[in-house]
Amino acid sequence: MLGGGLWAVRHAADRAGSRAPRRPPTVAPTRRGRDPGAAVATVRPVAVTTLPVRLPVPLAGLAATAYHGDVYLFGGSGPQGFSDRIYRFDPRTGQFQAAGLLPQALHDAAAVPGSGGLLLCGGGMDTILPTVLRFTPGQAQAETVANLPQPLADLAAAQLGSTSYCMGGYTGTVYNRAVYAVDTGSGAAPAVAGTLPQGVRYAATAVLDGRIWLAGGQLASGQPTAAIQWFAADRTGATALLPVPLFRASGAVLGGQMLVIGGCTTLVHPLARIWGWVPPAGKPRVVGRLPQPVCWAAAATLGHTAYLFGGQGPGGATETRVIAIQLRG
Repeated sequence: MLGGGLWAVRHAADRAGSRAPRRPPTVAPTRRGRDPGAAVATVRPVAVTTLPVRLPVPLAGLAATAYHGDVYLFGGSGPQGFSDRIYRFDPRTGQFQAAGLLPQALHDAAAVPGSGGLLLCGGGMDTILPTVLRFTPGQAQAETVANLPQPLADLAAAQLGSTSYCMGGYTGTVYNRAVYAVDTGSGAAPAVAGTLPQGVRYAATAVLDGRIWLAGGQLASGQPTAAIQWFAADRTGATALLPVPLFRASGAVLGGQMLVIGGCTTLVHPLARIWGWVPPAGKPRVVGRLPQPVCWAAAATLGHTAYLFGGQGPGGATETRVIAIQLRG
């Protein structure tokens, strides 16, 4: 066992946010017409708690996803070098456990639940990888089960229904706009399911209201963007803007709102703010603050709590902190 003993976090019950009528913003055209829109709910403030447990080693650029009541963490980088480790975080005990190994050390991959276990898309170290790895808890090592059409790192991944998707990212020369459907259960190769309005890497990602949302990220110009893009089935679009352009933020969902956590405006300027946003309309607003600025962390939501793992703090220091975020009230 790795980590710091028993702890408890108060679970706050979700309450319905007050609703106020607003005119939804203009949305980019899609292949199936206009965005349907939705009522706008008020964002709710969050409480932030630094847990007594720490990551086994300092890590940034790691991937995380929730699975069967636990959070699994993959790869990453830190002062010790690149990681080939898979860790399981148990929120009931507040402990980390070594869960398995990757075929090679990597960082900036994207993790998502998939057929038969957990999928890890892309990433790399000296070379950017096209691989889709599958890890089933209990096995010793993740295995390669598919290849993306192109190598990708700094990408996003999420699940809609029973289908896993990988999107965005960087090939080493090109900022990717393609959205790939990854169905390892059928044996079919990953296939293009849509095209994002903009190629972007390092976007904060969350699933809400039947869509995958990508907030911010870095554009091919090398500059961060404030745009929020979305993908749903075979449709894509762009909607609200973040208050500031940023990249390497983390995304989570609590109480029907998307959280955009931390991030950077430049490589040397991480942020401590947490923005809340209720898609598709409305304006992202600050709903909380981290104990210190951080970017390039990993986030995952379990029940009424979003967890933030590691990342880079001021001066580029790699973090071991684990932070719990809950709705206030």
